[in-house]
Amino acid sequence: LDLPNINQEGVSNMVSDVTEMEGFICHRDAHWFAIRRANGRFWNLNSMAEQPKLISHFNLAKEIQELQNKGYSVFCVPFGLPAPCSSKAQRSRGKPEFWWREEDLVKGKGSSAINGATDPWKDVGTGNRLDGKTSMAAGQFGDLTEEEMLQMALQASLAPESSSATDTLPPLTAEPPAGT
Repeated sequence: LDLPNINQEGVSNMVSDVTEMEGFICHRDAHWFAIRRANGRFWNLNSMAEQPKLISHFNLAKEIQELQNKGYSVFCVPFGLPAPCSSKAQRSRGKPEFWWREEDLVKGKGSSAINGATDPWKDVGTGNRLDGKTSMAAGQFGDLTEEEMLQMALQASLAPESSSATDTLPPLTAEPPAGT
């Protein structure tokens, strides 16, 4: 694998645009990290950050320039990287807290994004609700942001109460007299 410095003569002849690279290795002092393309998106995989950071194609060159301005050496990975992990078996390598759901990161859920260690539903089936009805299919709301789910809950709370829900309640019995 050849990793030329981005400033090396002839690197600009390899590709016409930085977004054609598969990734970059960034180095300063004793710290190394990668910027890598996965599923068509570039991610800053700096372990000093709380989680991977999405870099738009539009901002990639600017991000690389800012790293160089901070004293980082940036090396290009024009080709040859293995494909991103896509199966559950591949994601079982390493610690689960370092596996993030791409859709959470893309939606910008920040520290509330679910990773392999914090997913409360990873080993749970659909189950039953307390009223005995079957719960919704797992993941039905997985594509919604917290804001979207909050809006749905607010709309549901403002909806008029269904008469059929109160008709099915058993009648209340009177309290027994005091002392009995």
